[in-house]
Amino acid sequence: MFYSVLALLQTKQMGTSKHSGAIALFDKEFIKTNVFDKSMSKILHRVFELRQKGDYVEYADILDEDVLELFPQVENFVNSVKRYLFTGQ
Repeated sequence: MFYSVLALLQTKQMGTSKHSGAIALFDKEFIKTNVFDKSMSKILHRVFELRQKGDYVEYADILDEDVLELFPQVENFVNSVKRYLFTGQ
């Protein structure tokens, strides 16, 4: 998801090396302008929270149920970005 957001930002000659910066720019440039639905922002934020938890919290519990619930949403996110990048829709 991070790299798909970076690809989107490149369409606006924008970029960042930090996940939080990419998320903030994605929200500003693509959510607030209604290019993508707010649900895309919600899933991006949720996955980022889990990433933070997994990377920085000792003994973090990321459950299989979390992954199974989020996986189709992540696929949809990436496919939506690909569709936008290749077709403008």
